[in-house]
Amino acid sequence: MPLFVASRGQPIDFDGQQLHAALHLEIAPGSRLHVLLESSVSEPVQGLILSARRPKHRLTVDDTSARVLVLWRDTAPRHTEISLPNARQKIPVAIHNVWRDQKHGTTMYGVNAAAMRITVEGLGKWLLECSDGWGTEAHFEDLVARVIIEP
Repeated sequence: MPLFVASRGQPIDFDGQQLHAALHLEIAPGSRLHVLLESSVSEPVQGLILSARRPKHRLTVDDTSARVLVLWRDTAPRHTEISLPNARQKIPVAIHNVWRDQKHGTTMYGVNAAAMRITVEGLGKWLLECSDGWGTEAHFEDLVARVIIEP
């Protein structure tokens, strides 16, 4: 059973660690979000999916604008800068770790041992250590990334 079913997606304590299904942020309008993909296992391909939680909000990278963006470790640059819209309210953004199913090429997340250890490194700075859902044991070196908000 996925780790976060009983908690309905809320953080859980597991083996003495607090684990998260996602990083949830409330970001000031017009800010920039920096994602640094630092390391990952080679298989399966790892990534992060970023979702603007309100339907009218769009995340923008260069000339691509969408409500949902996926940064794959094998195709995204190490550092991606994401612009947030100039809205009247804070922009809620969720970040999940994902991996690409090798057989079918589909995007997978939230199953088996999928989880994140999230460390706050300072104001607007987080370290994400992600375990994909391959197998039944959590391996938090599957994807390591940093997220930084630039107001």
